[in-house]
Amino acid sequence: MDFEFTVDLIRDRNFGHPLAEDAEFLISIGIGGSLDQALQQATSGLVRWLERDFKLTASEAAMLLGFAVKYDVADLVGTQVSIAAKLPKAALARLVKS
Repeated sequence: MDFEFTVDLIRDRNFGHPLAEDAEFLISIGIGGSLDQALQQATSGLVRWLERDFKLTASEAAMLLGFAVKYDVADLVGTQVSIAAKLPKAALARLVKS
C-alpha cells in the first residue's frame, strides 16, 4: 500500500497540540496520560481552533461540536494515549454568521 500526503509547517504559531486537516475533517489530536485527559485536550483544542480561525464564540463552537464532532481513539499503547476530535467540514459549511 502506498500513501501520499503533504505537510504544511506553519512557522511562528504555537497551537499547543497537533492539528490536522483533510478534505473532509478538521482534526484536533489530544495526547494525555489518560483517555479523559486526551479527550479534554482534543475537544478544547478544536474549540480554540474554531474560535481563532472561524470566529465562533465558545457557545457557538460548543453547540456545533454537540451535534457534529466525532472521536477516534488513535493510540492506547504506552503511557500516553491519543484521541482525535474530528469535525466534518460539511457542518461548518452550513453556518451562517450575521
